[in-house]
Amino acid sequence: MKDTLFRAMEKLPLDEVGLQHLHKGFSLVPAFVYLDNLHLVGMSLPGVNSDEVGMLWRSFRQRMFEIKRKPETEDIFYAVFTHKGTLARLNDTFQYIYETWLPQSGSVRTNAPEFARYDQRYLGPTNEDSVLDIYIPVSSPS
Repeated sequence: MKDTLFRAMEKLPLDEVGLQHLHKGFSLVPAFVYLDNLHLVGMSLPGVNSDEVGMLWRSFRQRMFEIKRKPETEDIFYAVFTHKGTLARLNDTFQYIYETWLPQSGSVRTNAPEFARYDQRYLGPTNEDSVLDIYIPVSSPS
């Protein structure tokens, strides 16, 4: 299996805040989307340290002019989970996805890009009201 953000994270014991996050901080059941002609352009970061994510965004913005053309793509099926809360709790979301949902779902993670989508709902790494979507490539349900 391809390396994932979850594999790069430190697995912390589940505490009271983590338990609350499990109940309120993300979607336990994903939305499923089929992305055709998906064009991902970006830079890879093996982990989610908020300082490193900020440096990555600054570095990417400085290099955006280098993008010459869109690469060829394939159609990919994704399970989309919504994470709400700080980036410090993101590990709990990934832990649930990979250790609970995926084994119970009957889906298999495929070897396509995994990514997080930050839009206007994302209010910063320490904001409890921040929202982002996590796209996990999976086999489509039968």
